[in-house]
Amino acid sequence: MIAVSTLLFFSIVSLRQVFMDVAYYDPVKSQEITKRIIIELFDKDVPKTCDNFYSFIKGCRVNGQNLSYKNSIFHRIIDGFMIQGGDILNGNGTGSISSYGKPFEDENFKYKHHQPGMLSMANSGPDTNGSQFFITTAVTKWLDDKHVVFGQIINNTLQNVLDISKVPTDERHRPIKSVVIKDCGDFCGRGKEEGVIVRKYFFAIWY
Repeated sequence: MIAVSTLLFFSIVSLRQVFMDVAYYDPVKSQEITKRIIIELFDKDVPKTCDNFYSFIKGCRVNGQNLSYKNSIFHRIIDGFMIQGGDILNGNGTGSISSYGKPFEDENFKYKHHQPGMLSMANSGPDTNGSQFFITTAVTKWLDDKHVVFGQIINNTLQNVLDISKVPTDERHRPIKSVVIKDCGDFCGRGKEEGVIVRKYFFAIWY
């Protein structure tokens, strides 16, 4: 009997990745600097929540308005807790709108706030998700099962989030000088197209 090996080649598409270029004033350097945040979205497990966020990353039209995270601000920053943004209506935390035109339900609570760098939905109670989001800078387990986690910071850009979280703020945790998302979109690097990574796996079958 002759052993014949067959090598199968196929690709598995991984999760979408997006970026945000965030500009803020660095009081130590006395100048505005821009740092990139790279986010991996948990498309497979929270697709509706990810699609909502991704729509505003790319820009979309909702109820007759062109809306995008680009040029919006992080309106609430608490060092040792999180940075919050996504109020693309009013820019002060009072506005929120989803890409579906109305608040949508908490999709699930599979992922937890178990480490810094988790991307989660801000809300005003159960099933009130819109455009606002936050990124944790610490373990925040008390938020579990109350806020939907749908992504995480990757590619060693968590330090950039931590740097942003240290900007001077007022007594209401509003940055003294605006922290602005100057640009955002699909993250495309080596082996990546339109924010999607393709990893190749090889399996040998012997018979």
